[in-house]
Amino acid sequence: MPVYIQIILSVAGVFVAACAVVVSVVQWRVSRAQSKLARQKLQFELFDRRMQVLDGLLVLADATIMPGHLTSDLYQKFHKNAFEQRFLFPPAVSIWIEEVQKKAWRYLIVSSLLEHPTQTQDPEAEKAERLDLRKEANALAEYFRNLYKVADAKLEPHLRIC
Repeated sequence: MPVYIQIILSVAGVFVAACAVVVSVVQWRVSRAQSKLARQKLQFELFDRRMQVLDGLLVLADATIMPGHLTSDLYQKFHKNAFEQRFLFPPAVSIWIEEVQKKAWRYLIVSSLLEHPTQTQDPEAEKAERLDLRKEANALAEYFRNLYKVADAKLEPHLRIC
């Protein structure tokens, strides 16, 4: 066998090994870039879903400022957006969002009772009940007026794309 063929055969093994190293390094860099991109996409989706919950909270707060603007459809929309919140936020924030949800539901009921009063036999009892309902509605409206500040403080740390 000629000498040049022996040299080519001995160099071919090293060349194939070098090509394999280059291919594996390129593949490793591509997989690392894909992993980083997938992580960024998941972070953005988490941010987007959290923003939907915040947007629902603020729409709810806006609707409670004016009596009669909180409708059951609006509440259902908020409830649908906030349904998954326990998977999106830490437990303390989830509990707070559930509390807001309960207060919104109560505000909806109180507003409905104030708009459509029930007739009772005792006008004094009815008057006292309406006064209590109005006080509760005012307290809930005040709670929702302050919701902007509280929501900002509670949710701001969780609305960052890291």
